[in-house]
Amino acid sequence: QLPERVAPWSLEDQHQAVAVLTFDRADVDALLAAIRGKTVISPEIQQNLSEQAAPPALSDRQLAILRLVAEGLTSKEIATKLEIGPDGVNAHLRTIFSKLGASSRSEAVAIALRTQLIKI
Repeated sequence: QLPERVAPWSLEDQHQAVAVLTFDRADVDALLAAIRGKTVISPEIQQNLSEQAAPPALSDRQLAILRLVAEGLTSKEIATKLEIGPDGVNAHLRTIFSKLGASSRSEAVAIALRTQLIKI
């Protein structure tokens, strides 16, 4: 069984010292994958990207309202269509804005489209 870190070579004498290179098995696998033309991303960066790319969770009602906003409906029209009050629609919109980090209907729709929360 190989040790966790393997030194492929080393040489040292009185007159010359050569650095010892060590490679983890994961480093070797990543290098071989890159040589084969595959994209290699470190686990730390993958985790960071996953956390940043994950769209916020919206309820089914919030998604329905956001889709109707994307279609250009007003709060009153959305309220009528969903059989809720306009104040309820606006309360949902405030929550949607907060979750998406948006400050307007158009920004919320743009974020939702970009993160694929909704499709037109």
